[in-house]
Amino acid sequence: MPKGGHHHLHLTAACPVEYLIELTYEDFVYYSERDQQNMFKVSKDGNLPSGFIKCNEIRNFKTSAEEFDNNIKQKILLNKEEMSSQES
Repeated sequence: MPKGGHHHLHLTAACPVEYLIELTYEDFVYYSERDQQNMFKVSKDGNLPSGFIKCNEIRNFKTSAEEFDNNIKQKILLNKEEMSSQES
């Protein structure tokens, strides 16, 4: 189950999280963790607010590309503990 912006999602309409992560390999996808926003933005010219860095550049600072990808996946998906702690 996705976190955050999706308050209601039909599973038959959702794409796999792996596909979303694959999209971040495009060289015009940026990411920012500033102020705990964890936001993606797309820009061909790189004209973005301060704090946004190309996902591919972030991967270069990690031990492996999978480290960044797994971090993003954990931020997107709810785990069992998070699901059980949510109020109805």
